[in-house]
Amino acid sequence: MLPNLIRALSEHWQEIAAEAIRRIRRDKSLPEMSRYPEANLRERARAILEHLDAFLTSSESEIAEHYERLGKTRFEEGVRLHELVRSLQIVKRSMLEYAGRQGITGPLDAYAEEELEFAVDRMFDRMIYSVVRGYERAFREAPSRFGSMIPKPQKEPEFRGPSPF
Repeated sequence: MLPNLIRALSEHWQEIAAEAIRRIRRDKSLPEMSRYPEANLRERARAILEHLDAFLTSSESEIAEHYERLGKTRFEEGVRLHELVRSLQIVKRSMLEYAGRQGITGPLDAYAEEELEFAVDRMFDRMIYSVVRGYERAFREAPSRFGSMIPKPQKEPEFRGPSPF
């Protein structure tokens, strides 16, 4: 059952990508990503969806390497980190909602959908973590490449409330 869902997502990547792009374009918190060329957004979604089975079975280091490079590239293009992360979340949500619309006909289908959601959550967690690492690495290297255009991060005020963790 799970391989069938993964195959459906891969085969219907264009429909899922189109929905994700619509959501990115409508999201007012994504002004830079919504102006990003549609072909580039579609290619990013295609790269994830069309090869979903490979991503789900890839090692953590393979995903890390690829998405750290993506984070660095997006930093150099001037994309804000929160927009990049939110865009990945939108692709994930569009993918899982599409899977949910495939129709659950019995307990095996429900189990497969749950397993897919668990696997996709893990995969996107690794992707987002790696994008942030690559972005931050590029940011730390930026002053030496861009001079004083980028301000040094300020020390955050000490949190004095209950522990958030």
